[in-house]
Amino acid sequence: MNVEVDGELNEKVCYDSKQESLKGESIRVREKILEILEDNNDEIIYYNGDNLMGDGVISSFEILNIVSDLEEEFDIEIDAKYVNQNFFKNVDTIVEMMQEVLGLK
Repeated sequence: MNVEVDGELNEKVCYDSKQESLKGESIRVREKILEILEDNNDEIIYYNGDNLMGDGVISSFEILNIVSDLEEEFDIEIDAKYVNQNFFKNVDTIVEMMQEVLGLK
């Protein structure tokens, strides 16, 4: 939505509205991801490090299960380049990966 102010169009209102919408969607996506992670392995949610696999919190089999659940929940296919431990270091890297896959980033 553009707003005319003193004869000039104000595009900031449109940009701010879109940013708010993306922010809200990102929050909903994060919440859904947390539910999926907790359903698969609740230790992931409470993990504070940066190497879920290396610290023995998650296995490669669990990553595949999580990927499958994410694909089903969001009705997408996650490219194989995202299915590695670099994108599964902790909750934040998983959420960032999904935001990228979903075009929210």
